[in-house]
Amino acid sequence: MISAFLTGSTGFVGSSILKALVTQTEIDKFYLLIRDKEKAKNKLGDIIKEADDLNKEIYFIEGDISVENFGLLQDQISILSEVEEVYHLAAKISLSKNNQDIIFKT
Repeated sequence: MISAFLTGSTGFVGSSILKALVTQTEIDKFYLLIRDKEKAKNKLGDIIKEADDLNKEIYFIEGDISVENFGLLQDQISILSEVEEVYHLAAKISLSKNNQDIIFKT
């Protein structure tokens, strides 16, 4: 079994890459770092269905890219230590008024 760990899989780029990985690769087990499991299930519903139809497994792991070890428990980290591929597609960006000067500084 080939497994992969993805961050940012609910975003525009991340969901497109997840779909391609599910439908076009031999990877059969996916661990997705997400902030909210129910929102992720809703957003990725079609991809989850495709994975299920192809006998591929998707597991959701709730965490936060902005904290050490993604805020994961040791047993979750142990599971992830065995994945063969990692796709880090997450970003932490704020477009609030307070950050506009920094973001758009040229």
